[in-house]
Amino acid sequence: MKGVEFEFTAHPIQYLTASFAGSYQDAYLTQSAPLDQTKLNPTLGVAGDAIPNVPKFQLTLGLNYTAPISGNWQGVVATDVTYRDAESGYFAGTKNTFNIALAPYTLMNLRLGLINGPWSATLFARNLTDKRAQVSVINSSQDPDALLTVRPRTVGLALTRKF
Repeated sequence: MKGVEFEFTAHPIQYLTASFAGSYQDAYLTQSAPLDQTKLNPTLGVAGDAIPNVPKFQLTLGLNYTAPISGNWQGVVATDVTYRDAESGYFAGTKNTFNIALAPYTLMNLRLGLINGPWSATLFARNLTDKRAQVSVINSSQDPDALLTVRPRTVGLALTRKF
C-alpha cells in the first residue's frame, strides 16, 4: 500500500478556525489467495486487485466560527464538507462478477449553537443535501445488491453540559 495523509488547521481571522484534511491511498493485494480457493470462491482477490472499501481520495473541509455574543454567551456557526472517492465493495478482479462499484459522494453538515460556560445548545443538520451515499455492500445469494447507505438528512437539537 502506498499513500499519504494530511491535515491542516488555520485561524485566518479572529474566532474562525478552518481545517482541511485528506488522504490518497493506493491499496492493493501483493499476494493472491491460493488457486484452489479462488476456483471455489471467485470473490477472493488476486495480486494486484485493489482492496475493497478503500477509496483513492478522501477530503474534508471544516469551518468553525465561535465568537462572543454578550457576557458569558458565545455563538457558534460551523460546517464541514466531506468527499469520498469511488471504491469497490468487493475485490474487482476479472473473474469476480459479485463486485459492486460504490460511487463517489459528498456530504455536508451544518451546526448553529449557543454556549454559556459548561452548557451548550446546538441545532444541527447532518447530510444537509439528503444524499443517499452508498458506503458498503453486502453481497450474497439471498440479496445480491444489499447496499448500505448513510443516514438521510437528520435535523436535531443537542443540549450538552461539560463536567
